[in-house]
Amino acid sequence: LCLAGLFFVFPLSTVLAAAQGVSAPVLLAVVVLYLTCQALAALRWRVLVGSGPEGSGGFAVEKSYFAGFWDRFWCNTATRKRDIVRTMGVSDERFAQASRVDDMTLVLARVGLLAMAVLLLADLTILIAATSAFAATAVGLFWRLKWHPIPGFRITGLSAALLAAFCVEFSMALAAWQLSISAGASVDFAPWLLAWMVARFAARLPLSYNGLGMR
Repeated sequence: LCLAGLFFVFPLSTVLAAAQGVSAPVLLAVVVLYLTCQALAALRWRVLVGSGPEGSGGFAVEKSYFAGFWDRFWCNTATRKRDIVRTMGVSDERFAQASRVDDMTLVLARVGLLAMAVLLLADLTILIAATSAFAATAVGLFWRLKWHPIPGFRITGLSAALLAAFCVEFSMALAAWQLSISAGASVDFAPWLLAWMVARFAARLPLSYNGLGMR
């Protein structure tokens, strides 16, 4: 309904004109960056789930992740879990624990990027803002582990998963911003990043109306 409303407000000619403003190199760079983010997300799952049993193949987790990534286009969201459990021989308990850790690191990364956006709005350089924001998320992770240790996960693995989540979320926001700028939008990166992270949090809210997701 929201998309229908947007296309009602913005004529198709306006949408096509904006799309024509995106150059082929920019579009290619955005696609490559998006696929790189997916590969990095797959590596996060290797860290969280762990290596598979002998004979499962060197890239079993990555293959399972991209199989689930492809099936999500067909709304088959359970495929990633089924493939990882089958291919890697991972128990349901281990997968559930890895999923909880995955959610935790994603939330910490998004909070850190929200802080980064605020620091950018305060006219700090992007390097200082990114370093400060990631340091804050790392402190949050260490604080969480101090009071509530997570059995079966090493601090090095969790730190790598957090760094990967931070890079993926930042790269996705950067790619979308660059694509929008090429299409004719006029907005600085700092407010874009702030709005993007707020939208990412809103997309995770468990809101529904008679079972229909209202995010």
